[in-house]
Amino acid sequence: MLFYKAQVYGIFIISILLSICFIQIKKKSKADKLFIMDLICGIINLLFDIASNYTVNHLDEVSPMVNRIVHIGFFVSLATMFMLVYRYLVSQVENEIDRTLKGRMLTIMPYFVVVLL
Repeated sequence: MLFYKAQVYGIFIISILLSICFIQIKKKSKADKLFIMDLICGIINLLFDIASNYTVNHLDEVSPMVNRIVHIGFFVSLATMFMLVYRYLVSQVENEIDRTLKGRMLTIMPYFVVVLL
């Protein structure tokens, strides 16, 4: 449990932020939904971090296939979290300037490249 202390604290803090968001936000905008999705993805990322930390520290007990799958899940959740943060920032800019930004498919392409490679 010593190796997972920071991740457990992170899950606890993100859970508090998530509960505050659900209590405080009555009418959810697009930016609010993206922020909540990012918090949920952060919890999933920390869970994969705990699992990957366990598989690395117990290589003699865990098969290489499970180790590989857990690490792929960790990197995909990390890339998804960064993409959601980017989409959140774009939605904040769109709210500020009152228009939608063009070329959304081009902004999502790097995410698919990272996940597929």
